[in-house]
Amino acid sequence: MSLLNKHFWKFFAGLVGLVALGFLVVAGTNFYAKYKIQREQTRQQAAYDATRKR
Repeated sequence: MSLLNKHFWKFFAGLVGLVALGFLVVAGTNFYAKYKIQREQTRQQAAYDATRKR
């Protein structure tokens, strides 16, 4: 392989890695947002059940 070809593949692998990292960040933030909503619903349901028992 020529030197230019080696540099191209290193650059391409780095670019693909950064894109993959970006997708993981987006997926992680979506997962965390859904987790927070579910946790808040559980907390509110517990508070509602406690209020109803009184």
